[in-house]
Amino acid sequence: VERIGGLAVERVWETAGLKFHECDGVLIRRNVFRHLRHAPGIWLDYMNRNSRITGNVVADIEAIHGGIYLEVSHAPNAIDHNIVWDIRKGVEFRENGTGIHVDSGEEAVVAHNLLGKIPDEFAVRMSLGQAPRVVAGRVGLCRRHRVLNNLFFETPKRILLARSADN
Repeated sequence: VERIGGLAVERVWETAGLKFHECDGVLIRRNVFRHLRHAPGIWLDYMNRNSRITGNVVADIEAIHGGIYLEVSHAPNAIDHNIVWDIRKGVEFRENGTGIHVDSGEEAVVAHNLLGKIPDEFAVRMSLGQAPRVVAGRVGLCRRHRVLNNLFFETPKRILLARSADN
């Protein structure tokens, strides 16, 4: 998937190289997402469970939600063995250009990824960006995440854990 997202409609929140809602047992493997503007490479939106993003190349992305974005999911999901390279911020926004962003979720594993050339934001961000949002009767607590064995190159800000005590 390449050279898409040129229109500045990113704030409509339905843009990405690949975007799904409510994935259950989904495998996203061996894809290339590159040269995207105003759209993240991969976006799993809302209540994903037991899904895995692995073996992908996500490169030359300029977007609010960065390279890979996992949103508001309370069950385990894995993001592993990917190359996330040259991710930059798009239009001005609070969280710009993150390599891998897990927003207001729980139990995600981010492991064995190569993250490089991410100058503007954290390479891996486990945040509470949507902390007040009630999904499936409760809020996401940013807990029980694991970030393991990733390699970082030219990433001044490497890992953010919004609640470090529970991760």
